[in-house]
Amino acid sequence: MSLINNMFSNEKEFNMPEGFTITAHTGANKTVENTIPSLKVALASGADIVEFDLNVNKNGELVLSHDTPKDDKSPSFEEALLVVKEHEGIRINIDIKTTENIDKTQETIIKTGMLDRVFYTGVTEKFVADVREKSPRVAYYLNCNPTPIEVLSSAGCDKIVDHVIEAGAIGVNINHMLVNSNLVEACHKKNLLISVWTVNNENDMKKYLAMGVDNITSERPTILRNLISD
Repeated sequence: MSLINNMFSNEKEFNMPEGFTITAHTGANKTVENTIPSLKVALASGADIVEFDLNVNKNGELVLSHDTPKDDKSPSFEEALLVVKEHEGIRINIDIKTTENIDKTQETIIKTGMLDRVFYTGVTEKFVADVREKSPRVAYYLNCNPTPIEVLSSAGCDKIVDHVIEAGAIGVNINHMLVNSNLVEACHKKNLLISVWTVNNENDMKKYLAMGVDNITSERPTILRNLISD
């Protein structure tokens, strides 16, 4: 076990900010990702937020799928929204894989009455312009992929944060392996949220809870919920 894991393995001094959330990654608790049964398991997992991937099939329809679907078997986006709608208070992280029909995505969200319960992730630099222009009413995190060197210094973290603000995002969505306390502090100083993915190891969960991130996305949300509830 690494030294950093040892630091947190027998310690429970968490530093969760107000409004801390757990996101159940699609396929959580060993289910098949981007399916309605998986979504229902996620809704019962103890998570505050459920995540799925949004794509467009060959007919231009919005569906749950990581890659471009080769058939018509993927669940529809509207069906998924309506399933979650029945669970008051639980929000949706819509991980967009394309901005094709992103205007229709917003229309569907509004039609189902879910505007205040959804946000986008997967918004990389190449997606920002389309999202801002065609889906301006949906909040989003900016997916960031800094180098390990950039996050070592306060100046590097400030540069990342300034870029997120310029993009109009509400926060940073980032691989947990690239996060340190410098970046968390820089985000919070500018009132930005920081969401880390995908944290499945219990010692890593403790590490990021102690670091004070705003959200942890996990394929093991029930374990994470039990960890902070004990």
